[in-house]
Amino acid sequence: MNVMTSKPEFDLSYATDFYDWDSLGEAQIVDFGGAQGHFALALTARHRCLSFVVQDMHQVVMKAEAD
Repeated sequence: MNVMTSKPEFDLSYATDFYDWDSLGEAQIVDFGGAQGHFALALTARHRCLSFVVQDMHQVVMKAEAD
């Protein structure tokens, strides 16, 4: 994810700010391949009514838990 977030063309604000997430109401979002949850954390900061499940491969989850 560091590679993606370091380039302006991969700025998370494209997904967090330009979609009407609030229209979902109190919803649970599942982020498949969500790595360490950067996207989920960015959305949670802006849209408190959403909850998230972040899923990824076992080794990615283990690294996220260690960090």
